[in-house]
Amino acid sequence: MLERDMLTKKCPQRWQDLSVKELQGLDVVLCFDDRIFEIVLEDLQLRGAAGGPGGPGNEPTAVWRPLHLLCLDTKDTPEHAKVGGSLALELCQAVRDRDQVLTD
Repeated sequence: MLERDMLTKKCPQRWQDLSVKELQGLDVVLCFDDRIFEIVLEDLQLRGAAGGPGGPGNEPTAVWRPLHLLCLDTKDTPEHAKVGGSLALELCQAVRDRDQVLTD
């Protein structure tokens, strides 16, 4: 699995290292574990997205546009990862294709 992962990205990506500005550039966030989904949702709320508390005094810290947070709960085995990866790819392609239809 590590060899496959190395072909997908250069290094691990840490959600918590993303700035609010970087997060605002995302349209879809895909998680593969329920626990991670909950952590990401809580983090988005704390950063002021999704009606969360935002900054001091509970005002939103930035203007957020819609961000779709999805979870494809996948067991951490090579077989399940392959199926989950295929489903994620299909989903991303469908989102991309729909986006292209809407912009045409």
